[in-house]
Amino acid sequence: MSATGPGNAVVSRVRSLAIENFRGFKSRHVIDTDADVVLISGPNGYGKTSFLEALLLLLSGWHQPEIDPVSALLSQPTNADGVSSPGACRLSCDIAMSDESKKVLDLGWGHDHQGALPLPGLAERDQMGGLTRSGGALASRLRNEADGLSGRELEARLTAFFQDRVAGLFDQAASGRTIRDVLEPFPVEIMIAQDRILPSLKRRLDDELQSEIYGDDWKGRPIEDIDRELAAAWRELGALLRKAENLRIQDWPTVPDAPDFTIDDRWLHEFARNVVAKVRGQMNAADHGRLQDEFASLIRDSLQKAIVTAEREARGSTEETEQLLAELEGVQARLESIRSRFPTLDEDVRRFASDDPALPDALGIFRSLVLNAQGWGRALAADISEMQDVRTQFASVSIDEAAKCVELLDAFLRNRIAVLRERADLQKEEAVLTARIDRSRMSDRLARLRDLERQIEQPLRRFISAWETRRRYSDHLELAGHRQRARDSVSAAGDAIDRCAAVLTRLTGPSQSIMEGLRVRFHQILRRFCLVDGILPIGLVADERDLGGQLRRAYRIRTADGRGLEHLSTGQRAQAAVSLLVAQNLAVSTLLPYRVILLDDVTTAYDLSNLTREALLWRQLAYGEGERNKRQVFISSHHEDLSNHLLDLLAPPHGCSMRLVRFSGWSQQTGPTYEVCEVEANARPPIDDIRNALAEL
Repeated sequence: MSATGPGNAVVSRVRSLAIENFRGFKSRHVIDTDADVVLISGPNGYGKTSFLEALLLLLSGWHQPEIDPVSALLSQPTNADGVSSPGACRLSCDIAMSDESKKVLDLGWGHDHQGALPLPGLAERDQMGGLTRSGGALASRLRNEADGLSGRELEARLTAFFQDRVAGLFDQAASGRTIRDVLEPFPVEIMIAQDRILPSLKRRLDDELQSEIYGDDWKGRPIEDIDRELAAAWRELGALLRKAENLRIQDWPTVPDAPDFTIDDRWLHEFARNVVAKVRGQMNAADHGRLQDEFASLIRDSLQKAIVTAEREARGSTEETEQLLAELEGVQARLESIRSRFPTLDEDVRRFASDDPALPDALGIFRSLVLNAQGWGRALAADISEMQDVRTQFASVSIDEAAKCVELLDAFLRNRIAVLRERADLQKEEAVLTARIDRSRMSDRLARLRDLERQIEQPLRRFISAWETRRRYSDHLELAGHRQRARDSVSAAGDAIDRCAAVLTRLTGPSQSIMEGLRVRFHQILRRFCLVDGILPIGLVADERDLGGQLRRAYRIRTADGRGLEHLSTGQRAQAAVSLLVAQNLAVSTLLPYRVILLDDVTTAYDLSNLTREALLWRQLAYGEGERNKRQVFISSHHEDLSNHLLDLLAPPHGCSMRLVRFSGWSQQTGPTYEVCEVEANARPPIDDIRNALAEL
């Protein structure tokens, strides 16, 4: 769909509407609508809303998304016997174009249709300049066929008012595209940059400028306390460094007498720098943080190397150590011989000479049998029958065999117990020799080095920590000029963001002429109503919301006293909705493919005085001059008295036309019954008054 303009024709008049099998229209109905104003009257339920919905569906391709086109829109025609028979829906309308050509919009579907309905008469539309989607980027945002119903909703709500769908006529309550998408037609990425990224960056820069990193005031502890802590830490560490000088440690720093530094750490820095440069070569960087790490690492590494060297020297073979090693080797060889000759030594002794009640001494058992078996048997009286088996077992014991077992077991255990004692003595001797060898290898220097390693770690950590605190203070003083330059850079970055945001605001902001036209029209129309104080002027406030990761941009309604849409009464909402619909329709008229406004039961929102005021608006739209602001107006009303009053109020002047479609009944076989009448023109109100009122719009 393209923006309408020179050479782009739009629908200027719906000349007739044909409806077949659509909702309550059971048969084919062709209704003459060739007039500037079409007033549709009749009781509820006779087909007025269906008539307007069919026309809206043909013009925009939109219907309520929750309505299924087959089950809810497709009627079930019945034959003469009252039996329902499936049929196909057919909608079409003859339209007159602004270039004086005539076309037909056509739409049909059956019971097998699935999904959203297509854009009506798409083949014909592609040949019509005012309806093709290829001619303009702005208009393509108003209707995007790829988005299905969602992409057609905005066009529909800029065209039609239905009393039961008032909320959906406002940007903030609609579900699809918004009028803001049309007035601010830029990619969502630019909108996100403008609304989120740039403000977030600006806040971060502002917060950074307020942070202590750029401040000139020292936020740490008082410098006097810092210097006292550093001096104490250095005195403790320096004493240990001097103590280690007598141990002849390679690369160990010679510690001169340090001044009582309480102002800065320049002397300490120079001392540590010279030490590191002497041991590890000239440093290329003068970074304080690196120098501290290098100095602490050098102390630890030098001490560790000295310990390793002392251990290596202590392992040298002295005569005493060689003698002890030889003795240890002999002891270990004898232990190995015992292990190879008696692999189950411990198990054998435990098994046959155990103190465990569960495993009694086997040698003692056999000795007891030799000495007592016969006596135990005689001690049992012969007349005790239940002990007969016991006497038999004692009598069966062979004293000679038992004695032989005693002899064998005794020899077996004496040998192993002797070996067990020998092994224990060898293990004690092995431990003594090992300790003597360790002592012979341990020199006094090595012991002192290891003791120094234990003593120096905590003082070294305290010194490095105190030095780091003093370094931060020194850096704070030295970097005053750098902080100022950094503040200037951050401020410049913030100014650049402000300029970028201002440019984007100018680029992405709505057309000021369109917005001003929209504002003026909105209030001119709304002021016609009798409204309570605090309503006017109503503002359209830009609003952004994140809906599941997708940015939704809309205009919110805000009254003069700060109320939102949700705070308005039902009548006030309807009046605001009608006013906004007409104002938006006129403001974006170059983007709409037709000049038609549909108003279903709009009179419900008005009392008699407001109805009279609003009738002037419909006359201005329908009968005024100037193609851009002129609209074909369809109005439905179910109240007979209001309908008659509207007939008088909307009676066409000479040269204009009006039709009345009066619904009078409904049947199961054919649907509604109605009559179409042409309303005769009269001279009221004077055409000059119409022109003057139209000029105000």
